[in-house]
Amino acid sequence: MRLTGLFLFVLCVGMAVAAVSSRAAERVALIIGNGEYAHASALANPANDARAVADKLRTLGFGVTDGYDLTDREMTQVVRDFLREAEGAKLALVYYAGHGLQVDGRNYLVPVDAKLENSTDLSFETISLDTILDLLNDPNRANIIMLDACRNNPLARSLKTRSTRSVAVGQGLAPYSTVGTGTLIAFATAPEQVALDGDDGHSPFTRALLKHLDTPGLEVRQMLSRVRSDVTQATGNEQVPWDNSSLLGDVYLAGPALATASNAAGSGPAAAGGDILAEQRRLLAETEALRKATAEELEKARLSAKELADARKAADAGLETTRQAALIRPENPAAKPDGRKQDRFAAVAVSMPDHKYYGTGYNFGTLDEAQKRAVKECGRKGCKVVQWVKNGCLALAMGSTGGYGHDWAPKIAKAEASAVRFCEEYDKNCKVAFSICTKSD
Repeated sequence: MRLTGLFLFVLCVGMAVAAVSSRAAERVALIIGNGEYAHASALANPANDARAVADKLRTLGFGVTDGYDLTDREMTQVVRDFLREAEGAKLALVYYAGHGLQVDGRNYLVPVDAKLENSTDLSFETISLDTILDLLNDPNRANIIMLDACRNNPLARSLKTRSTRSVAVGQGLAPYSTVGTGTLIAFATAPEQVALDGDDGHSPFTRALLKHLDTPGLEVRQMLSRVRSDVTQATGNEQVPWDNSSLLGDVYLAGPALATASNAAGSGPAAAGGDILAEQRRLLAETEALRKATAEELEKARLSAKELADARKAADAGLETTRQAALIRPENPAAKPDGRKQDRFAAVAVSMPDHKYYGTGYNFGTLDEAQKRAVKECGRKGCKVVQWVKNGCLALAMGSTGGYGHDWAPKIAKAEASAVRFCEEYDKNCKVAFSICTKSD
């Protein structure tokens, strides 16, 4: 067999693209799906949901740490492994499907062997989501947390009745009034509500997520707005996904859209990043050429059918990682001919008169762009801009019966507190639905 020549060729391919493929390690994901519970009702879809999300993220160039139907010991180890991988990453994504519960306002993810006969068991039989969030909190990294864990949980009911001390065991998962800087948390349904598991292989939330997850040019908050719309429609308004964000910039899971002809010519907001996008296109073209050359070299090697299939699979996987790594959105430097920082605008729009939907536009160079994006993302005919900000933070709070409040401030915590306060003038159980700070260049 001509393995020596093949090895040298593959080695050269690896060296040629090392600078690009190494960037994949900057994007890591933790994927867990628990459904085969020993002491609670089994869930049909979490493992299917998690495997599908893991597969899709791998095609997008993520380094994935995953586990399915994990015991407490196994789940603890998988989370530890992921946290080590995330230390040097610029983007960390966590997806969990399975049972979860809230106790005294804190959220817990439930391994398949949990019994939870007493509140003291929480620290030993579950994984604290708050602990994961604390360990991921790093201003130099963007964190995306997706929780399809709001299913009806019999363990929560038994814990409430059996516990020897008074504990507040709520329905679904607890909301977060604030999250660490650079973090987005997405719930499969509104906080303290129950999500559907689904009866066709995937939950409604994950089915919608899989539909939009690999769409190039779709910023993560825009993607989640589409997921929310799809889930709401599919469930007849019974389930409305929710998210809370303190991201400081755009996050593109599937990479940005390639430049249009007008942008390539130097017009439009993407013009400043034109040279970088041109470099991305060059890298993508080179990767495709390497893919073809690798296939030709493999055909020349005298390999058995199994060896050939394995070699093709390995080569394709490596080159696909390289291709997706080239799609990672670069920083988009704004033109600063006079050396001054460029103003950034953000806006939020709410559907009228039902107040059920909202959309956002942020980090735009003009107020008009931010407002148009917010109305578009809101996605309903009656959507109107209710708040905007220049070089600051804005927040939107929503109540349980359709009331809402909004405000802006220099700091995100103050904007959120003010939005909740205004919402409570009209409604009860007001929670922060959205918050963001602009990032000036």
